Amino acid sequence: MERHHRDSIIVATLAFAGGTLFAGIIVLGHATLFELITGATGYGWAAVAATLTVGYAANKIAINSGKLKLQDAHLQRMREFHTDTARWTKLRSGVNACRFAYHAAEIMVGKSHDLFRRRPTTVYTYRRILIQFRKALPEARLAHTDVIVSDELHIQLEALDVLIIAVVVGVEEYLALYPAPGSPANRHAQQEFVTLVRTCRNIRDLAAEVGVKIDALRPREPKPL
Repeated sequence: MERHHRDSIIVATLAFAGGTLFAGIIVLGHATLFELITGATGYGWAAVAATLTVGYAANKIAINSGKLKLQDAHLQRMREFHTDTARWTKLRSGVNACRFAYHAAEIMVGKSHDLFRRRPTTVYTYRRILIQFRKALPEARLAHTDVIVSDELHIQLEALDVLIIAVVVGVEEYLALYPAPGSPANRHAQQEFVTLVRTCRNIRDLAAEVGVKIDALRPREPKPL
């Protein structure tokens, strides 16, 4: 682009010089070229000066017009960059939420509890953890992103959406089946809780893999032309 712009300036300058000489000869057709150069014809120099002024102005207009076109093109690329960045950020935030939903539940129960090995013993704790899952997970619309992704990545985003829906629906059903927060957790309540936790862990693992691919799609700011 820079080389093309430089060549255009050179061509315009040569055209300007040739046009100036040609115009001067037409205006001073009765004078010899030697007289024109040596200043033997006074009014010829005035005509040449006028032609030079017009040619210089035309050359400047052509150069400035080229610069304005380059600036407009760069501004358009910057607008597209900001739009693409906003779309990418929205998708990346949703995937990050999938990754951290599981960790948020772990932090909530504290270091004294493991979501699998040292399970809580009351429905109250189960409900708190599942409600945390539901709040932390994003809306199941990751596959509807405006970011251009590969077919493989799109399938993975659809899989995340399915898992998110499964957890949200499962949590709602769990809360409806076990409404008494203070009651002891029976075996059935524990099994359903573990199933939902495993689904959330699958979401976390898949989101970690998807996040790496999305990072590679981050828009790059265009350089000035």
